[in-house]
Amino acid sequence: MNLSRIKRFVTDDIWDIDQSSLPRIRRIGVNAARVLHLVLKGYWANDCPVHASALTYTTLIAIVPVLALALSVLRGFGAAGHAEQQIMSSVSAMPEQFRVFVGDILQYVKNTSFSALGGMGLAFLLVTVVLVLSQVESSFNRVWGVQVPRTVLRRFSEYLSVLVVVPVLMVAATTLNATLSSQAVIEFIESRYAAAAAFYLRLLKLTPFVAIWIAFSFLYKFMPNTRVRPGPALISGVIGGSLWIAWQWVYITFQIGMKNYNAIYATFASVLIFLLWLNISWQIILLGAEIGFGLQNHSTFAMEMRSHAASMKARISLAVTVLAHASGAMLSGAQNFCIPAFAREHGVPVRLLNEVVNELVKTGFLAPVWDPEGQGNFVLLRAPDKVRVSDVVEALLTSGASPESLGLNKRLRPPVLEAVACIEKPFFPCPDRTLADLHNQAPT
Repeated sequence: MNLSRIKRFVTDDIWDIDQSSLPRIRRIGVNAARVLHLVLKGYWANDCPVHASALTYTTLIAIVPVLALALSVLRGFGAAGHAEQQIMSSVSAMPEQFRVFVGDILQYVKNTSFSALGGMGLAFLLVTVVLVLSQVESSFNRVWGVQVPRTVLRRFSEYLSVLVVVPVLMVAATTLNATLSSQAVIEFIESRYAAAAAFYLRLLKLTPFVAIWIAFSFLYKFMPNTRVRPGPALISGVIGGSLWIAWQWVYITFQIGMKNYNAIYATFASVLIFLLWLNISWQIILLGAEIGFGLQNHSTFAMEMRSHAASMKARISLAVTVLAHASGAMLSGAQNFCIPAFAREHGVPVRLLNEVVNELVKTGFLAPVWDPEGQGNFVLLRAPDKVRVSDVVEALLTSGASPESLGLNKRLRPPVLEAVACIEKPFFPCPDRTLADLHNQAPT
């Protein structure tokens, strides 16, 4: 009985609580419970374990091309050797087989000659990197319910920009950390600010954790093809980064015990556990992405839970509303229609909104507009006074393969086809309003 009451509270009652009358602490607790429930449900509904498995093998493919590009950039700054030392230092606590594996990869990357690859080889390398990162973006878009990925041009420009800028920033960060940790700086602080010296040394110990938190936050902010606010990205970055650090400790502790086995078994087990490490790491990363989504969309929790079961009537109503607002943006001179702003203003579940907008793109009513900040802007492709509501309804109802293309008109009985055809008739006696009419009739 108690278990059933707990289940009912978590799945139903918690979404109906009026938080306005709750104390601040209880309000935070209710929101935390909602986020946790939404995260766990989304983790399985979005097939995060399956995506993590795919990204595990994607990572194996991407290791050499990504490192080759990153180290070639650093080689131009004379910092490639420093970067290699940092990579080997970061795996110093790993088992010997792991360190040898990483060392072999670095040696292979070091021996890679871009001049020997030629133009075709270099182009193939760049395309491989972009395709691999596109797979990562696809997994993040699935979490955020984003239906429209980056364009090919944006993928090349943004992905390659990250591969150029991030290695330089990482080397700069490690250099700064080495400077701040130097004996000269510590002695200076102890001589001038003796009371703060102990606190300063404690802060230095947090530097590796802060670097990982920043890296995770950047990943959650940049990778989805939508606008992720800094707050949710930072919080999910700290939580995801902390979980990943904890997993590192578990992995290292477990691997140390492998030394007791014979050389053949330990070598074989190292490969399997390395794949396990990659898989769990990606699951943690995707879990952090789910946390970021839950934090950013907390105001539509109840609807997010039920959005997957939205009826066709609900989807059509939302589609007409979206197009009416897009026509309003065009008629007012703003041109672009911002999806995240619409979701916040109307409290619409983001995943359902993205699905509906994707249908409107496929049916030729909307088109995505390139935006460097990933705001999710779209533009109406037709004049508002030329688009009838009945056109929208008909396009959504007939989107996809037609009965004729599937051969159903030859296999189904004529009375059945006639009865189904009558479904369309109730839509046309209605006043044939256009999108411009809906905009003009909107309350001021």
